[in-house]
Amino acid sequence: MVSTARQIWRDYVTDGIPSSGKNNPSKSEIRSWGTWIESILNAIGVNSGTVYQTRALLFADLSRAANTMAWVTQDPVAAYDGIYQKVGGTGTGSWTRVADLPYSFIRATDLGAGTANAIQATSPMPISESALVLLNIFETNTGSPVTVSFNSEAALTMKSNSGNDIAIGGLVAGMQTLGVVAGSTFRLVTDQVSAAIVAQAEDAAANAQAAKTAAEAAAAGVNLPAIDADDAGMILAVKEDGSGYELQPRESVLTTALLAESLADARNQWVAFGRVFADSFDTLDMVSDETATGLNVATAGVLKPGVTPGADVTTSAMAFSGGDFSTNPAHVKGNAFDNNPGTVWISSQVGAAVNGVACIGQDFGAGNAKDITSITFLQNFDANSSVTSIKVQYDDGAGTWATAGTFAVVYESATRTFNFPSVGPHRYWIIRANSAIASPSVGWAVNEITMSEGTPANVVARSEVFPVSEQPKRMKLVARVRPLTPLTVGTDFKMDVSRDNGAHWAEVTFSLAFTIGDVSILESEYVSVESQNNVTQPAWRVRSFNNKNWELQGVSACL
Repeated sequence: MVSTARQIWRDYVTDGIPSSGKNNPSKSEIRSWGTWIESILNAIGVNSGTVYQTRALLFADLSRAANTMAWVTQDPVAAYDGIYQKVGGTGTGSWTRVADLPYSFIRATDLGAGTANAIQATSPMPISESALVLLNIFETNTGSPVTVSFNSEAALTMKSNSGNDIAIGGLVAGMQTLGVVAGSTFRLVTDQVSAAIVAQAEDAAANAQAAKTAAEAAAAGVNLPAIDADDAGMILAVKEDGSGYELQPRESVLTTALLAESLADARNQWVAFGRVFADSFDTLDMVSDETATGLNVATAGVLKPGVTPGADVTTSAMAFSGGDFSTNPAHVKGNAFDNNPGTVWISSQVGAAVNGVACIGQDFGAGNAKDITSITFLQNFDANSSVTSIKVQYDDGAGTWATAGTFAVVYESATRTFNFPSVGPHRYWIIRANSAIASPSVGWAVNEITMSEGTPANVVARSEVFPVSEQPKRMKLVARVRPLTPLTVGTDFKMDVSRDNGAHWAEVTFSLAFTIGDVSILESEYVSVESQNNVTQPAWRVRSFNNKNWELQGVSACL
């Protein structure tokens, strides 16, 4: 991950600590930063996008064509930074913010503006639930709970890795923390310092002394796991089910796995990070896609099931629109779904008012949501009553329409078919006009529309063998999964590990570590692979069942 300009040209060796001495910027970091900026500018140029330092400069420029994309990167109000889309033609319209800037990491700085227990931090871009946040600690906390406010926004309660309030002294001056925003909390991926609970440990020790005799008697019946040289650096811990003891790595495996996946995402390739092998699927170098079944690898950065379009699910009875031209049977909305290209629906909106307002679609009813992935479309053969662009949109009754796809259309006698990725099942689906029509007094005329659900395939796919020098005895997985339809992990979605190149597989059992937006971070327990063949060819496998739709955005195999 390239350092930010704020970090490279910081005033002091340790950011925010004058006593650490003046900082001399590293030329190698400056070159890396400049190359990164150049790559962004080149990418934006290729995609006909533009970059503005402030939102005000962007809003003042309406010369761009409709659907032009632009970035705002250095607005004094951090929440204004983001990706914007032009609405309306050249010289008119407005700009709409559609997404956060695509950064996996955001560096936030605590310069001591707040207090030890109510931190106020700033960042060069808005803080969102989709990014990991690196935050320095200016001074040691003296109370609990601790809150943090980013860019003067609402204060978030800081939580430890295990979900508890930060202990007194748990955040030490100069400490670097890594965490994610989850609702009204800022949850640490790294954890608070152990010194913070020394006082609690001393109290516990006093209580333990009173029970010493009983503990010594009980210890004679304790069975400890066998150890050997390969277990150096491991710690002894009680199993989650309380049935005994097991060896675990001293470091946080989840933290290491997430850092490895972020590094893989930044480098656009799989990485080996100690005994962790992480892949974010930007390339398929470590995915055995040629042996996979049911897998769709068309979208960089995700593995997902292939989807087969099904039968038309529309009917005239379920039709609705943004307004019919009249009650004349020749103009009503049901005509667009009657399987007769000779009939027509005409919108009540005319001319320029058609753009963004006129729409025609289906209400599939409560409890009957549809996962539409394909439409066919035929509009009137006359240019005066036809549009040049449409949007396929969906909603569940809140009135906040989201777009599944935008397509260019023409007026002709041929029906066009448009396919798009699954966005899950929804009750309402519409086709919305995305341009005006030529005639100022004529409505938009649509002859026929069909809508089809897709059936996701059941997937079996595995990784290539990871390069290791020693036979693993146990393996665990950390996976980033985005369900697109209701998904039961362990039933609809399973993963396995092997140390003998798939000759034998051991299924892992996942638990939910936390969520980032609609993405679930799943962590398994360690699974023994000692009963498998004695070879050094570890790999993982993913399997899905019951035709569910999902995205696998990253996997870390921990040996």
